[in-house]
Amino acid sequence: MTFKKPKKTDPLTLDEMQEATDLFIERFMIVKSRMPKDSTTEDALKVMENVAKLGHKRRADKAEETRLERFGFVKNAELDAIDAALDKISF
Repeated sequence: MTFKKPKKTDPLTLDEMQEATDLFIERFMIVKSRMPKDSTTEDALKVMENVAKLGHKRRADKAEETRLERFGFVKNAELDAIDAALDKISF
């Protein structure tokens, strides 16, 4: 039996819906638990959208930082540590 790859427009399977629901509800509950008691579900969804945007931006920033480190760029903190170590050495 050959596996037929679903198209983007094909309906989701029950397993795919279950997996997506589990992912969504877990993330939603994290946000909802930190919201004020009188906030609505709509409020939590709006906050969740903004938190997700921030999370993606932070992920991209970390990836960019890692990429730059591979090319030998030295951070200011590393330079300060090197300078401090050299100051301790007496010539």
